[in-house]
Parts: sequence; C-alpha cells; structure tokens
Amino acid sequence: MAISSTHHALLLSSPGMGHIIPALELAKRLVTHQIIPKLTFFYTSIKNSTPSKAETLVFQSAIKENLFDLIHLPPLDLSNKVDPHASINSKIAILMHELPLLFVSTISTINLNPTIIITDFMLCQILPLVLNLNIPMFAFVPSNAWFLALCLHTPTLDKQIQGEYVNEINPISIPGCKSIHPHDIFHVLKDRTHRLYREFVGVCEGAALANGIIVNTFHELEPKTLEALGSGQITKVPVYPVGPIVREPSPSPSPSPSPSSDEGNRSEIVEWLNKQEEESVVYVSLGSGYSMPCEEIKEMALGLELSGNKFVWSVRPTVTKAGHDHYFTAGEWYKVTKLLIFSNMFGSWLSINM
Repeated sequence: MAISSTHHALLLSSPGMGHIIPALELAKRLVTHQIIPKLTFFYTSIKNSTPSKAETLVFQSAIKENLFDLIHLPPLDLSNKVDPHASINSKIAILMHELPLLFVSTISTINLNPTIIITDFMLCQILPLVLNLNIPMFAFVPSNAWFLALCLHTPTLDKQIQGEYVNEINPISIPGCKSIHPHDIFHVLKDRTHRLYREFVGVCEGAALANGIIVNTFHELEPKTLEALGSGQITKVPVYPVGPIVREPSPSPSPSPSPSSDEGNRSEIVEWLNKQEEESVVYVSLGSGYSMPCEEIKEMALGLELSGNKFVWSVRPTVTKAGHDHYFTAGEWYKVTKLLIFSNMFGSWLSINM
C-alpha cells in the first residue's frame, strides 16, 4: 500500500500492559520510520480502577516523546454490566464486547478522517462495525504467531468439533503448530457455554475482515507457523511479522552515587548469571497486572526448583505473606532486555494477557 503525506492512522489498544506497551512501540516505529505520517493512539481504562505505576510512566514517556497524539477515552463503566464479584473471564468477555462499541462511538463523533485503522486483535469485533468507512483495516497481535494461528483456526474448530474440546480423545491439530492435548487447550476455549468463548469466536471471525494482520514475531523464531499463515492454510488475510517489538529502557539521566542505586541493587543477579552455563537459565515473568497469592507463588517456585532448572523470575509483591519465603530476594524490577541478552538464557515462561 502506497503511503502518502495525507495518511492518518488510528491505533486502538486494549487495556493491559501486555497490549499497551507493544501497541505504543508499534506506533513509534510506524511514525519514526515514516511509514505513517500521522497517527492517533486511542486507549481507555476501566472506571474505578487505579492505573499501575508502570502504566502511568509508560504513557508519560509517550506524551513526552510527542511522536503522535494520544487520546484517553472516558473510562469504561462496567458496574451495570457485570457483577463486581464475577470471574475474570466474565469481565474479559464484557470488555471484548463493550470496547469495540466505545471506539466506534468515538470514531463517529470525533472528526479525525482516518485513512487507516489498526486495532488490537482482541478488538477485532470492531471491524464489521467500521466497514462503511471503506478504509484499510489492520489487526495487531502483540503475542506470537502460534497464538495467532490458534485464533484464526478457532472458527474452523468451532464448526468441526462437537461438544467440549477438553473431551476430545485425539490431540487438536492447528496448521503450522504442534498438536495440542485437549486438556492443554487455551483456557478461553475450555468452556464453550461461557460468554467469553462466544466473544472470542466473534473476535477471531472479525479478524477475517482485516486487510492485513501485524504480528509481533519474526521468521527465524516461528518459521513453520508463519509459513502456514502465509500459505493460505489458515487464513486468506496477509500476515506481516514485524517483531521483535520491544520497549527499550530509557537511559537514566545520571548514575546515583548511593550504594542502593538501581544497578547496585541488581548486580547480584548479573553476577550470578555470568557464572551460569550457556542456555541453562529460564526466565519466568507473570506479567504486570496480576499478583499471585503468596502460597501460589511458593508452590510455583517449588515446582521450578523440583524441575531442576535454574531460573530468574519477575513477580509482583503479594498483599499477604505466609510460611517460608526463602525463594524471594530483596530488590526491584530488573530491566528484562538486560536479562534476555545473556547467552545462558535458554527459555522463558511469560504470562499471556487477554
């Protein structure tokens, strides 16, 4: 697609740091590489929810860079749509339904005259609602090609398989991916009677209307899956791997002379990593939006220890403590990009944000 100086893209992000950070980084690249001359970034939050410190800092940084416009829509009020004590799956289902409606309402009332729409994949139910604009529409997947393949193949599975996926006898096949044991299927697909399942299928069906799908991966990492996606085995929509999209840490203005400085506190991690053999350490991250109970963290730590794998992990502090805490070390967040460059890192276990 030829890009002219009059192009104006709208980029719509889902809530959650696992969506917001990759979307912001994609926006930066589109503008700085002069692929899109003008871009407006839309995001929202949930009413009565408090943004994390990390989220606040990320948006402050984007505003300071001033590469594109950011519009924070009024917080989405879910109080009359879902019980406050409802499960997280029920809340996600409502979000997947309500957010596209909020963005469509905004687009129709603000005179921005977009020529391109780029939406987070989980908001793909917006695509049927904006077909009347007659402009190119792209979906952005901040996750990997394997997850994208599962999503795009879900409508086919929905038609082919009767009953619950977890009750299947044989492994579930997805082109370009290893077969999945029914009990290991993506949690959203485990209960076909739940609203979240129906909304997810709607998202995956909506993606078929996109002019292209942008995914945060690269050929060397997932060659077979990307080949399947590009050959028409799963979808006719063009898929563009643009990864890795990683947020580089901002350089500190000046090192602190204090012995408790950022680097000083974390030098122990680096020293320990330097002593490990190549490809012998697993990096474990539970994401930025979830805090596990202390007992669950200790149970996971015990499992990792019993596996025999050395690991470095990133977990949010819990509200309560119980039992022994010898798995925990004092300190704060160490920049992930500084950890993953070590050659002794051979794998990662990361949370998936929906």
